[in-house]
Amino acid sequence: MSDETDAFQTILTDVDELLREKFREFGFPDTPFVLVAVSQKNELVIRGNMSPAGLKELAEDLGEAAAEAGKWPANDDQVH
Repeated sequence: MSDETDAFQTILTDVDELLREKFREFGFPDTPFVLVAVSQKNELVIRGNMSPAGLKELAEDLGEAAAEAGKWPANDDQVH
């Protein structure tokens, strides 16, 4: 693993802990979430509380969104 990936692991672990704390604090302790960072070498660092099935469903949804976005004309403006 690269130094970049090691840093991402530390950062995402800290953010993961903060999100869990804040979700509990605001009364939403079971809110599913996932954090992803991708290094320049395409190494993934993933943190969160989603089950493997939940991650798979999210990946499918993101794939569909990417396919749909690919149908739009390319420009410099991001679509939200």
